[in-house]
Amino acid sequence: MLIRPKTSVRRFRFDGQLLMAGLLLLLIFAVYAWKEHGALSVTGLTNIANDMVVLGVLAVGLTIVLLTGASTSRLSAWWR
Repeated sequence: MLIRPKTSVRRFRFDGQLLMAGLLLLLIFAVYAWKEHGALSVTGLTNIANDMVVLGVLAVGLTIVLLTGASTSRLSAWWR
């Protein structure tokens, strides 16, 4: 006999935003592969991965700044 949990488990589903983000990523990569000669080589994929790491770190930093509410006036007063 199976015991069911009392709370319902929400399953992951693909919604419109995830689909649009995936299509946008594919479009950007297609344009990059079309314009850049060695985009699909190991070096080209490594360059993309390196750029994505930098953008990811910047996005995390910006998110932390926005969530903590740190503004430039507070930061400039702190540095003085």
